[in-house]
Amino acid sequence: MKQIVDIILKALCGQLSKEESESFRDWLSQSEKNASLYERLSNERYVLEQYELYSRADSRRAWNRVKGRQRRRVIFRVVRYAACLLVIVGMAAYFLNEGGYFSKEEKQFAHQQVVPGSRKAFLVYDGENTLALDGKGVVAMRDSNGVFLKTDSSLLRYRYDEAANAGKKFVYHTLVTERGGEYGVVLADGTKVFMNSETKLRYPSVFNQQERRVYLEGEAYFEVSPDKEHPFIVEGRDFSVRVLGTSFNVSNYQDNETSTVVLVNGSVQVDKDEHSYALKPNEKLIVGKDSVLLRRVNATNAISWRSDKFYFYNESLEMVMKTLVRWYDVEVVYANQRVKDFHFTGFIPKYTDIGKAFEVLELTCNIKFVLKDRTVIITQRE
Repeated sequence: MKQIVDIILKALCGQLSKEESESFRDWLSQSEKNASLYERLSNERYVLEQYELYSRADSRRAWNRVKGRQRRRVIFRVVRYAACLLVIVGMAAYFLNEGGYFSKEEKQFAHQQVVPGSRKAFLVYDGENTLALDGKGVVAMRDSNGVFLKTDSSLLRYRYDEAANAGKKFVYHTLVTERGGEYGVVLADGTKVFMNSETKLRYPSVFNQQERRVYLEGEAYFEVSPDKEHPFIVEGRDFSVRVLGTSFNVSNYQDNETSTVVLVNGSVQVDKDEHSYALKPNEKLIVGKDSVLLRRVNATNAISWRSDKFYFYNESLEMVMKTLVRWYDVEVVYANQRVKDFHFTGFIPKYTDIGKAFEVLELTCNIKFVLKDRTVIITQRE
């Protein structure tokens, strides 16, 4: 499979030798599937549009980054493809695997499947009472405050009834997703919150005060119901996000050095240490312990976890693995600490066995993954 990927990349860059050209023609003629795959990968516009990678990349800078890292022993001299190389490698690995090109020996993870996460969470209410939510069946109930809530396959819904909710006690509920879980909730004001793995959201069962304040640990995407009289506030680790009605993403994991706020549409204000920062759509605020950095981003890519893939832009392997650890509920051991600083740009399919994620990463970084039970051991290739 590696030889096929290498020869595709060389063909795209016009670097095939005479023998390789013959092998490449033989491969193309073997089936229509092969020819179709190459046609897709050679369409640079298709690659960029389909996966929204390097939408603003400087190709020469991207090329220098690729050259500076330890990759497979393939040298590419055509600069115009530099911004697409990692995309092409990832696509080739994915399509070739789907087409059955991996040998039994190469499918080193097939016998130890680690399936992706699913829609599951648990709700803590009325003190210490808990309700497991597994995306199966329907649960309808009232809490001790008389607030009606109902679950379906992916959402916990609170009934919005201003008259019925008037005079209700101000009590908090807590929705929790553990490793390998994701879930959503429609709050009493109509705001939708979609929670990533290992996330905790604490919120009032009824909003009956001047503001709508919730508390977040982990990552969640918010679609806030407009209400000018009652601003919506998300409290993070050491910052808060204030909005009236908009869509945005907050990542606030305790084991990450920084937190982020990404605005999709509308406007938000982030308050930290007596300073306020206003965000526009497609902007990301990176909040550190003693620093704040504002960047322009593609918001669709930045919230890719809400769709069917994880997207990473120049992200360290350590941060990539933190995402995979949360989603697949595995542990990771670095046999070589240096590999933590290897950087990756590209996409990883979300709803597939973890082995496919490893295959993509191995093709783009000089690393090797070994899976034992639910522990991932990462080493650097010789």
